[in-house]
Amino acid sequence: MLKTMEGGCHCGRVRFRVTADLTRVTDCNCSICAKKGFLHLIVPPERFELLSGKDALTTYQFNTGTARHTFCKHCGIHPFYVPRSDPDKIDVNVRCLDFSGIVYHATYLRFMERGRTNHLRLVGAGHRALFEQASAEAPGFAFVVRSMQIEFLKSARMDDVLEVVTAPEEVKGASITLKQRILRADELLVEARVRVAFVCAGRARPIPKALRTAMRPDQERMGG
Repeated sequence: MLKTMEGGCHCGRVRFRVTADLTRVTDCNCSICAKKGFLHLIVPPERFELLSGKDALTTYQFNTGTARHTFCKHCGIHPFYVPRSDPDKIDVNVRCLDFSGIVYHATYLRFMERGRTNHLRLVGAGHRALFEQASAEAPGFAFVVRSMQIEFLKSARMDDVLEVVTAPEEVKGASITLKQRILRADELLVEARVRVAFVCAGRARPIPKALRTAMRPDQERMGG
């Protein structure tokens, strides 16, 4: 369903109006979009209107120069641009729309990614030799997501205080299944099971024994 919305940059100099369908939002993992946190809403130019701030805009281009990455030269925020994939359209940053009050569903994925990273950090916090041993056995190792099952149960609102709970559910030779929950106080909002693989030099490898052992106490507390 088409909806007319307004948005802008952080300092307020750039303001725009767009008519679009918010069910067609996409998340790109290219180098520049990942660093900017850009959520894409591509519309034809007749559905976009720049209300103010034309003189506050400047443009960054790279590689082919087809994409024109437009941002406010005062606050640095990137509210919209002309995309390389659709150079005859306007790509609006959903995060620059005026608050809907609801947390966008893809944001929970970033919350959980940070939860997994912090979980591994905490596992190694009291076991410095643990990660040194893992690095010696598999230099440059990393955990990568192999699969995910996720249930969005309730919505969080802007300014809610959320807790991300991460714990191993199953530890195998070359992978770990993690149970992750996002809560608002005692209210469960999102629940996921994430299988991550232990990778070194682009290939799956057995998780070093010391690292598997360090994770098992958490697994036992969960009844795994």
